[in-house]
Amino acid sequence: MNAWAISQVEHLTPLEIAAAVVIGMLLLWLILKAFPRRARPEEHQASIRTQPGDGALGSAIAAAQAAIIRLAREKVPSAGAFHIGAVDISPANLAFWITTPTDAERDRLKADEDLRRAFRAALADAGYPPDSISHVGFAYESQETCDRDYGGNWWYVIK
Repeated sequence: MNAWAISQVEHLTPLEIAAAVVIGMLLLWLILKAFPRRARPEEHQASIRTQPGDGALGSAIAAAQAAIIRLAREKVPSAGAFHIGAVDISPANLAFWITTPTDAERDRLKADEDLRRAFRAALADAGYPPDSISHVGFAYESQETCDRDYGGNWWYVIK
């Protein structure tokens, strides 16, 4: 606060200060009522967005990602996934990052070879080019590690 504001507050009675606080809270309540929060997607729904570089494979990647999230959530209910890659150059240039809240959950998913095979089957079922499926990468990371080692910035995790 600047000196002028402090000098003005010094002249208010406790009743005037309390009234100002109440009025401020009422205004905040009115503002919050005027702009309701957007509904979040249900926890079991995956909001999959195609990326500009996904090109003609965008729908296959989105379908595969939804299936990968579903498979991962059978093991870890709060798991998620996102993808990166340059599939416009080659369909083999694709990687999925499987995300979990904790390191222990990440390690459990990472050690599950059957799950990785199911991920590759999901790519095939989604119509991804068969000769590229074996080249698609799967990385696993936790929010715990992202927060601890990268200041919560996923860009630095994948970089």
